[in-house]
Amino acid sequence: MCLISFIVPVYNSESYVARCFSSLASQSIDDIEVIFVDDHGKDNSIPLLQQLITEYAGNKRFRILSTRHNAGPGQARNVGIENAEGRYIAFVDSDDSIEPTFAETLCMAIRVHDADMALCNLTKIYPDGKRVDGVNPAVVSGSFIGDNKRNYLFKYTSYFTTYIYRRDLVIGNHIRFPNTNSAEDSCFLACCLLVANRIAAVDKSLYNYFIHPSSVSQHKNNQRFKARLDSFRHLRRFSKEKKLYRKYFFSIECLIWRKGYLLSLVDVLRNRL
Repeated sequence: MCLISFIVPVYNSESYVARCFSSLASQSIDDIEVIFVDDHGKDNSIPLLQQLITEYAGNKRFRILSTRHNAGPGQARNVGIENAEGRYIAFVDSDDSIEPTFAETLCMAIRVHDADMALCNLTKIYPDGKRVDGVNPAVVSGSFIGDNKRNYLFKYTSYFTTYIYRRDLVIGNHIRFPNTNSAEDSCFLACCLLVANRIAAVDKSLYNYFIHPSSVSQHKNNQRFKARLDSFRHLRRFSKEKKLYRKYFFSIECLIWRKGYLLSLVDVLRNRL
């Protein structure tokens, strides 16, 4: 077992994946594994990764797995979850990068607070070089039950890649990304937040989120609203299965209406323009 497993879905990211690989190879601790999951793109992302791994001379472990067929980033991440060996799990998109101390800082925070999850902030980087802070809402480190959880669920952002997750939390609660292609990341994060009992927050920007025209979030898709609603229906079902729905009813339903129905309406309107 290693300390942390990074899971990276790969699909048509030839122009960016070397940057992602370099940021993972440059982590300040070596006790990590990186699982790239090939989601059957049409470019040379995987041959490039194979070359980078062959040339890598450090102590970190890199491996490449694959989905059975193109299934989207959520299902690719599920393949990584099912094969991860780390005590903790983290996710990086193949067109993004992380700061050298990402793993060390968040692993230390999760240990200090005996937490199930730890989070940091991110930096949004635009094609013109503009940098904008992406900040998670404030949360009190330590016990994550009652009002602390209610308040955070009510206002959390979907920066799921800014977290590390205790693998036992994910596996033990059978949490996976739903089989949808919109808001599956937000649903996964919300499910983890629901069952976590302790959390740790680090007020540093350690994840670099690159925004470019080929990003999935920049594309119009007239079916996205349906997938988004399916994701949040999954969240409601999960909360009921875990007998947490009544306890956190108001926060859950506000979250579903805000991130599910209202953003679905935005998707519909955007696709009609």
